[in-house]
Amino acid sequence: MGRGVASPLSDRGYIEEVKKDVTDPTALATVWNQLSTQIHPLVLGQIFRLGGQIRSLAGDLIKAQVKDEKTREEIIQLLSSDSGSHDYTINRRKAADMGLNIVKPTADEYAILRDITKSYHSELKTFEPYSLQGLLAGQPSQAYTLVRGLIESTDSSYGYVSEGTVAEPQPGNIVDQKAFEGWRKLP
Repeated sequence: MGRGVASPLSDRGYIEEVKKDVTDPTALATVWNQLSTQIHPLVLGQIFRLGGQIRSLAGDLIKAQVKDEKTREEIIQLLSSDSGSHDYTINRRKAADMGLNIVKPTADEYAILRDITKSYHSELKTFEPYSLQGLLAGQPSQAYTLVRGLIESTDSSYGYVSEGTVAEPQPGNIVDQKAFEGWRKLP
């Protein structure tokens, strides 16, 4: 039986979807048993604990901005479950509709934000499809360094970096030998 790790959203979403159609406790137990054959029960427990921690942290972060508890809970529910994805886009209008306090940037602030966004796209290569074949660029082997995530402060920048060598020793057989993967202070 294969066991893997899934995100809190996918397992919680799976169970919530099943509960919409399955109300019989015996049938629901069968669903839980089936899920636990795919994902170890200890991992499932950890996933649900992490989901609770995320909700608690979201509540702490949003408390100062949204005073109404019902509105706060709706926002937390959307962000932690209902959106279904970590890349769910919330623009200013949607955020204001949700009850968040939004400040529209001035033209100068907007220019700064636009430039920051462009620099992220450039550094993270967000508009370039990831492909081992593309990393080879027609060469038999190629060293690479990819910044896959960023954390920045006023005085430092850290990147989640993948480094290695990609090679195609035989046609159609591409090998990726990672030499490093982790957080590193960027220049």
